[in-house]
Amino acid sequence: MALLPNKLSGLQALLLLGGAFVFVGFLIVRSYTLVLDTSPTAPPQSEIVLSIVKRDETFLKSAAWAKFLAALPKEAAQALSQAQADHTATLFAVRGEDGALAWGLVEALSTSRGQSQKPQRKLVPREVGAVGSFRVAGQTQPIQAYFEPELVRFEIGRGYRGLLANPVPFTMGRRLIQPINQQIAHLEKPSEASWGKAPALFQSTMQRFKGLADPWTWPGRVELAVSASSTGETLYPFLLFYKPTVGQKNVAKQTEDFARNLLAQAAPQTVLVNLPDDSQMTEFRHDPESIQKEEIRNQFGTLLRLTAPGKSQRMLVFLADDHEVWISNDLALIQAGFLDNVQATTPSSACDRDSIGGFASLSGQSFSYGSFSRVNISINDIETGLFTLCGYY
Repeated sequence: MALLPNKLSGLQALLLLGGAFVFVGFLIVRSYTLVLDTSPTAPPQSEIVLSIVKRDETFLKSAAWAKFLAALPKEAAQALSQAQADHTATLFAVRGEDGALAWGLVEALSTSRGQSQKPQRKLVPREVGAVGSFRVAGQTQPIQAYFEPELVRFEIGRGYRGLLANPVPFTMGRRLIQPINQQIAHLEKPSEASWGKAPALFQSTMQRFKGLADPWTWPGRVELAVSASSTGETLYPFLLFYKPTVGQKNVAKQTEDFARNLLAQAAPQTVLVNLPDDSQMTEFRHDPESIQKEEIRNQFGTLLRLTAPGKSQRMLVFLADDHEVWISNDLALIQAGFLDNVQATTPSSACDRDSIGGFASLSGQSFSYGSFSRVNISINDIETGLFTLCGYY
């Protein structure tokens, strides 16, 4: 085998550089395509804008497109149905005075409305079916959408250009792997992520059980799975997993106090109060101190069984010797949490990966927008706010 010379002549270096440019150009042409992005023509106050770049007749007759239309809110699907094949279609939504989104099609608007921006040419991956923008937290973020047979995947936001490190291996991250019966929510906060604003967001929407917001401020990894399989109780069956950061102190007291507070909210103490007019009323008191505790030791750790006097509800905290903590109102869910990890496999879909900023999966009655059976959200990049949203049909 001939060896390369120690020094390249000027002509050799130029040829080598030219070959590199040709190779890079070949990869770009093969992987990317130039599309017409009509999203800038939408009204400037739009909350969501989608420019459908795949408008050929084959795509419009595909099952993926039909399922996407069926999953959209009725007004949005009706707006898109007005577009013709091989013509641009720009779906947008504006926020009305009542707070609801009103959907429309740019191409169906009057041309005399004075568009301030023109369509743009954009280089996108060949698999992209739509581009646009999404306004979140007062900022407008770009969107790329991929239409697949069983789901639609939205990549929202910007990421760093260049090579990215591999994500945390699956078996070292997620612990709540198998969905629990009739699971309606699954949330993950990786140990490296900060969800400092999450408690304020949760507490502002919760009239009761405000304590559920507390774990998202704990240093370390937090996962929560919630089921709607049981009715008649004030708390749905749930399983919370916590892996504290190395050196974290008072973990046992912190998690026990959380469980006590939550049980006291779910099973308040009833006290009969005499009023000045000689009538009586029943008062419900939040009393964590009245919660009774039983400690059970086994070969893997310590189980705390918390009960409220005269109530059927209970809370269980398992403090494992490997410093993991499991909290639930059903012991079977804690046991299943261990067994489900025996045959853990790495997820192959971008919609199910354990992302560095966090992960959420919502289904059933936990959300009611459109007709998607499940929605997954992965926070890919904390620094830039890039995240992926996947809606399953």
